[in-house]
Order: sequence, then structure tokens, then C-alpha cells
Amino acid sequence: MMNPRKALPLLLAFAPILLAAAPAKQAKGFGEWLRFHKTPKADELQVAIGQFKHPKTGVQVDLVGAIHIGDRAYYQELNKRFGKYDAVLFELVADPKRARNPRGPNKSPVNFMQRSMQRFLNLDFQLDTINYNRPHFIHADMDPKTFAKRQRARGESMFNLMWKIMQQEMARAKKGQPVDEITPGELLIALFSKNRALEMKRLLGANMAAIENTLSTLEAGDGTVILTERNQVALKVLKKTLGDSKYKKIAIFYGAAHMPDMARRLEKEFGFRAIGSQWLPAWHMPRP
Repeated sequence: MMNPRKALPLLLAFAPILLAAAPAKQAKGFGEWLRFHKTPKADELQVAIGQFKHPKTGVQVDLVGAIHIGDRAYYQELNKRFGKYDAVLFELVADPKRARNPRGPNKSPVNFMQRSMQRFLNLDFQLDTINYNRPHFIHADMDPKTFAKRQRARGESMFNLMWKIMQQEMARAKKGQPVDEITPGELLIALFSKNRALEMKRLLGANMAAIENTLSTLEAGDGTVILTERNQVALKVLKKTLGDSKYKKIAIFYGAAHMPDMARRLEKEFGFRAIGSQWLPAWHMPRP
């Protein structure tokens, strides 16, 4: 078991990995894409599936939001659902020739942090549990060279995005505006709990609304490579897929942070209309 004194700086360093899965501002007519839901017996962090239909062609496109570390049951449910689609367009910054087999060594800093957070919270990792190696799975993301090139062109990296978030939060605090954050006291209580992983999940899940507000500021102006530009790539693949009449029901499987922009584009650029949504529990946290 990890020493609690070492766990605090680890959590603070790895928190942005959870931010990458949290939603930004929502499309009009759609609620949140990630929510903390309380039931009498348990708390749940739930992720939305937004359903869209084209009024002329009848084609349905579902935006299947993802959180990259979650309960095994969550990913097993997604695997079952994906079998009911004609095509699943998925995110993964990878060589398209190898994207359907994402398991294996990955030395990227983001992967390292995701793996560390997965172990810390006793969760499963998306790339280990989703079955990508299916004929109807279609890679709909940048390759690593393009992603790195676009980030260099913008001067963008995970670390300066984190710094940007910190600066915005400090600016809000200086203006006397409320800053939503997990307090050190709350962290310590969770870290010293008998069931630390469960209580840390509960604490993080309950604060996703604050994470949502913070992330929404990153997409101001011309957006980012990590969200906006990758969405543009995904929707180019969608356009090509829609050109084949055999695809009547399509899923776009991307991190929940991508979904508000995708929803707007589906309606504005593709003429789809929102017809409903469903919620899947990604973290199930029983009450004591």
C-alpha cells in the first residue's frame, strides 16, 4: 500500500489525467456529459451517450463519451453495446495501422500518469479492456507525428495547458471569484481512510462539476489541438463514413471532454438533431 504522505503529491500531479476526460461547456439542449449521481446505496460517476438522428437520411450517430480509467463493468458494458453498431469511430493518437491493437508498452508521460492513477484508484484502463480489434472499428484520430507537429505549431503541451489552467484559477481568485477545488483537508481525510481508493474516487467524482468549469476555458478562442483539432479529424472520418449507405448506426467513441464541441458540429455542420441520451455508470462507489 502506498504511503499517504507520498500519495498527496502523486494525486496532485496526476489530476490532469482525469481532467482530460471531463466535459467542457455543453451543447444547447444537452445536459452534462459527466455527472456525479447519488442513489440510496451508492454514488456513481456516470458518463453520457448522446443520440443524434439525421431527419432526411434516418442515420443515427451516438456520441459515446468515455472516461479513460473506470470500473471493469463499465468497459464490459461498452463492449456489448459496440457490437450493435455498424461502425465505431474511436479516438487514439496512434499509427492507424496499429490502432486496433493498442495494448502493449507505451512510454508516453500521459500513459504513465493514466496507468499510475488507474492503480492508485483500483480501476481498469480503457485500452486494456475495450476490444478495438473488430472489423467495424474505425480509427478517427491523429497519428503521433501529426499530433506532435500541430502541438509544436501552437506551442501547446500537456504541461503548458496545466499551467494555463492554474493561471486562470489564480486570476479568478485574485478577482475574488469563487474557485472550485478539492481542499487539502478533504484530500487528507480520503487518503487516510481505511478504503482510500474508494474514498478518493468519491471525492474526485463529486468534484467533476468544478473540473468541468475549469476545462471549459481551454476551448476559448481557436481551441486546442488536444480537443478541437482532433474533433475535426474525427468528423472528417465521420463524413467519409456517412458516404457509405451501409452505415445506418454509428458510434463516435471519444473522451467526454470532446463531446460538447462534437455535438455542436453534428447539429450545425451535419444537420443532425439530438433525440435523447443515456447514462452509464463508470465508477460505482457503494456507501458504507
